[in-house]
Amino acid sequence: SRAIRASGQVVLAHHFVPMPNTVDEMVPALPYAPFLEAAAGTGHVAVAADVDGVVRRFAMAFEAAGQDWPHISLVALRDALGDPDFAGPSGSTPLVPMHASGAFRTVSAADVIAGTTPPDYFKGQIVLVGATAQGLGDRYSVAEHAGRLMPDVEIQASLISSLLQGETIQPVSNTLAQVVLILVIAALFTAWWKLSPAASLRATGIVILGLLAVSLILLVFAGFWLPVSGAI
Repeated sequence: SRAIRASGQVVLAHHFVPMPNTVDEMVPALPYAPFLEAAAGTGHVAVAADVDGVVRRFAMAFEAAGQDWPHISLVALRDALGDPDFAGPSGSTPLVPMHASGAFRTVSAADVIAGTTPPDYFKGQIVLVGATAQGLGDRYSVAEHAGRLMPDVEIQASLISSLLQGETIQPVSNTLAQVVLILVIAALFTAWWKLSPAASLRATGIVILGLLAVSLILLVFAGFWLPVSGAI
């Protein structure tokens, strides 16, 4: 507790647990009180995978016990940048392009405690403390290019890096995505009704290529993700 207070820059992690006697209410499981009182702040590290089990996005704020709890990445960057108003991406659940496992420099906690790591090694750096051993269970499925399995601390590092570099991707709203897909399908149905079979086939190919092109352009040049596989 004294070390945390002396640093003045330690941000602690917390998660959420089910509230007793409720169906689906959650409450924060905050750090040990003396540590929490000495820390510069606390933020949640909740990880929620997509329906296919792969972690791609993060909740920048999690509502529980009647209030919003910010993600640890936002709290840490506000402290590191000296900007209490740093809000990160405009969306609430940005998609994060994961770096490959091992992309961030790591140091054994044992070496730090033993004093074999020079203190200057950490000067001016954002340091994440977390477990990477396979037997501890703190590993999640990530994209194929990132190594498929990754410790949570490396996942959080990818998130912080993406926020710093402005690399996060915003999914378009569900309403907008559904409107686009419905319009495309309606246009195709009209084409099949009015055109010859050969012309309808060509129109279908053009629409598929157009959807893929629009999705790619939005992703590369605007940082937005429009899912089009449903319409295709």
